[in-house]
Amino acid sequence: MSVSDGGTWAKVSEVFRGDSAVKALASGVGVPDDSVRMFLSLLAGYPLAFMYRGLLYGRSSTLQHIYFIICGVYMGYFNFGIDVLHSFVNLILIYLLTRIGAGRWWSLPAAFLINTGYLVLGFASSSKNGEYYRIEWTTSHCVLILKLTGVVADLYDGSKPEEKLSPDQKETAIKKTPTILELMGHCYFFGAFLIGPQCSIRRYLTLVKGGFAGRGDKVPNSVAAGLTKLIVGLFYILTMLILMLITPTDYFFIKDFYDLFLPIKCLYIIVWGRYVLSRYIACWHISEGICILTGLPYNGEDEKGNPTWNSMENIKLYEFETSFSLYGLTKAFNVQTSTWMVKYLMKRLRFLGNKELSKFITFAYLALWHGLYTGYFNTFFLEFMMITAETFILSRLKGRIGPLPSGRLNSVWLWVFFRLFYCQFFWGYALVSFELLQFKKYMMVYSSFQGQGLKHRSKQL
Repeated sequence: MSVSDGGTWAKVSEVFRGDSAVKALASGVGVPDDSVRMFLSLLAGYPLAFMYRGLLYGRSSTLQHIYFIICGVYMGYFNFGIDVLHSFVNLILIYLLTRIGAGRWWSLPAAFLINTGYLVLGFASSSKNGEYYRIEWTTSHCVLILKLTGVVADLYDGSKPEEKLSPDQKETAIKKTPTILELMGHCYFFGAFLIGPQCSIRRYLTLVKGGFAGRGDKVPNSVAAGLTKLIVGLFYILTMLILMLITPTDYFFIKDFYDLFLPIKCLYIIVWGRYVLSRYIACWHISEGICILTGLPYNGEDEKGNPTWNSMENIKLYEFETSFSLYGLTKAFNVQTSTWMVKYLMKRLRFLGNKELSKFITFAYLALWHGLYTGYFNTFFLEFMMITAETFILSRLKGRIGPLPSGRLNSVWLWVFFRLFYCQFFWGYALVSFELLQFKKYMMVYSSFQGQGLKHRSKQL
């Protein structure tokens, strides 16, 4: 679906989407239009969050739903044009499902089928199946289908006796089918519509009822925490831009890369991997900051009685930046999506009777959820194999080797080896296929590590 050529509608669309200004800005900074639109949308979330705090928090639930819907739909239109309608169509399908089959055993498989099917059809017909990746309607739709599937699962859990639910299911289970306004407000909530993070509809409904203001507060006491996330996000944006100049992705496709000495080539992968990761860390922090300003991620109080706002944290930054293992990196990265996959998919595959098979299916679904490119499947296959191998080796070494040497100098060397060379290299290596997407492209890079890069490259040329 696309905007028609010419005519009044096209002119109106150009004005509302700011086409001229976006193109000028994109040209000035040397990045694609779609990236500029996404970044501007994330920044716009901050004034929208302050408006919500000042005008709507704790007031009519209906007005709050409408505000979130208007803001989210416009963000979608600004980024994707008329293709934002895909989100509405999919949402209506799931709303009808909740009216027909809420709480029934077949409702969750049906939700997976409808949502995943719609997304896959979108992948098949979009430019994600073309030469290069672009941010388009399927980008936000990935987030949307998890929300919609989660709603159906939470309704199903709410239909069961409470004693049969696990602790995490008790936190999100709902007994009453959401209204169309509640469902749309949850899905189009502007802090999480485009790139997440995930949250349950039960948490969203608690927000619109004023449940996260804290003791004696009219609005959530979350300004400092929200703006801190913005500052950290902007720092990683700056880091990304610097590393992008040092290790551009295009360098993989010129002869100089294949002529590099192997250790230098590995170092390039390490630094390039940091560039890729910085992009995700930045966007997630900025998006999370918007959510914190609204109060949505409220997570109780700490031991000093101060409110905490980390229930929607998509990356545990300290753990991620200091982890010595690939499993530790994975556990701290894309937390909300991983939590969703474990809760709504992997744990519900227990009937298979094989934990590793459940894990493998979950990794495969996660790859499909990203897109149809073989690069996604290769990355998650590599991640699965690396973590499985790491876990196996550590389990065999446990108790057979003595404690690692202590002391500040030894700690530095251990950090350099395990964190910089081991963790960062293997993550960067796996990210090659995630970024390059197409088999012929990422295999050119991978084969260069076996001395076959130039031969493979000559075949492509």
